Amino acid sequence: MQPGSPWTAAHGRVIRRAALDPHVERIFVAPGIKKELCATAGSDRDWLSKVRPYFGTTTISTCAFLPGWRALQIPAPPPSGDGCGKDLDYWFSAEPYKPPPKPTKPVKPRSR
Repeated sequence: MQPGSPWTAAHGRVIRRAALDPHVERIFVAPGIKKELCATAGSDRDWLSKVRPYFGTTTISTCAFLPGWRALQIPAPPPSGDGCGKDLDYWFSAEPYKPPPKPTKPVKPRSR
């Protein structure tokens, strides 16, 4: 989905279907996409826990771990709940977009 594209129910169905795939661990989306999913998911909401807003995401990204991929560290399961409500409100505050604090002490370059 490109920024500025209109949201359709088909977008939500595609994301839901991907989230229900047992090989998919996470789906990272722009906060606005998550907000729309929360508003339109209805009562079947278990799959929403895999869909997470992520800073800088303007489209949809998935994170799948296939059997046999032992070189990768599989992350812990997503937090419980659907990730809507107060969890999602954070992404619509100024907090995630603040620049990191500047170091209080300058870092000395290593001598060679």
